[in-house]
Amino acid sequence: MPGWKAAATGPRSQKIANYSNPRFAPLCNVTRRLRSEDFPNACKISLSTRTAPEHQALVGKNMVELGQMQGKTPLEAMIDLALAENLETQFLIHGFANGDENASAA
Repeated sequence: MPGWKAAATGPRSQKIANYSNPRFAPLCNVTRRLRSEDFPNACKISLSTRTAPEHQALVGKNMVELGQMQGKTPLEAMIDLALAENLETQFLIHGFANGDENASAA
């Protein structure tokens, strides 16, 4: 996805600026369209390690749960959490090694 590549390029400070800027059109367009049903693996991604003490209660919650708690899409919730923690948050993907279970089984 070109929007993600543009947003994720550069040093940490630039990535934070990109993800924080609601006018960053490529990322905003992608994020707005990805609802839970569009992001089927969101329920397999959970918060593993947090850096901010105020996020302790979120550890173990998946991105669908987090999005529902915050009234956001799973991807918006994930990005907002990562931004709140200076992109130091760690997420865990449960149940598959590379995102494609069929490829992993081959």
